[in-house]
Amino acid sequence: MVILDKILEDFGQKLNDKLSWLNEVYGIAVQSEAKAPRMHTGNGEYVTILPDDKKGNYAFFDIVPEYLFDHFTKHTSTVIRVRFGLVIWCDLRTVYADPQDRTNSQLKTDVLKVMERISLKYGEYVLTFMSDEAFRIFARYAKSDFQDKYLMFPYAGLRIDGNLVFSSGIKLPTPTPTQ
Repeated sequence: MVILDKILEDFGQKLNDKLSWLNEVYGIAVQSEAKAPRMHTGNGEYVTILPDDKKGNYAFFDIVPEYLFDHFTKHTSTVIRVRFGLVIWCDLRTVYADPQDRTNSQLKTDVLKVMERISLKYGEYVLTFMSDEAFRIFARYAKSDFQDKYLMFPYAGLRIDGNLVFSSGIKLPTPTPTQ
């Protein structure tokens, strides 16, 4: 769905701009056969995006593949809701200079403050859930595929769930031809 891709691209850019410590905001993760989150590299290959000590601080979107419709008719725009998860993983030592700030609680507070200031160009979002518990962060993925040590201090992870809400009648800008 082109609209969803545009919304997530905008969302990712704004997260990256406002959370200066993020090295990468990936798009929508897909599950591998081993149920690990992966990203398409653009050349027909996929890379696993489970936590490790090499990727740096990152985030990705985990989309529940179902769309909920409000008042669907063929004659009017329909409000569409898509459930999403935003997974953030980081090394707290690279996020906070002061060792006193290197806590999951501080990370959650700071991320929520940023989320309050983000408005999307083509829709909106409603947050419904946040957790820093290891078994919830990668809930849709096989736990055996990652090592728990990457979810213990000095590392931290968050999962923020919510709904993306947008209209089926959104007019996206027409790309201008490049010469």
